[in-house]
Amino acid sequence: MHGSQILLSGIIAIIIYKTVRSYLANKISLLFTLFWLGLWVTVIVALFLPGWLDIIAKPLGIGRGVDFAIYFSIIVLFYLVYRIYSHLMRIESKLTQIVRKEAIKKAKK
Repeated sequence: MHGSQILLSGIIAIIIYKTVRSYLANKISLLFTLFWLGLWVTVIVALFLPGWLDIIAKPLGIGRGVDFAIYFSIIVLFYLVYRIYSHLMRIESKLTQIVRKEAIKKAKK
């Protein structure tokens, strides 16, 4: 076992702990919790068994498993940025509607 595997495993264990804690405090949904737990468990498996990434990458036409992991990570990050942006736009729209209604009420008085 390499030092980097120990260090990264410790960091991931802390992240998993915080994710579970957030779920138990009802701060995040079960689906979101399962998504993140699945992602971090996959990272730990890849950390200790990097060869299995090659098994997935080869049929997809990707030369190395690490390249597959990087491509997959970028796709997940772009998707999450899209979701955050979409959610932010909905919040902004709702806030605009609330402010307009309040301004109209105030103007009528």
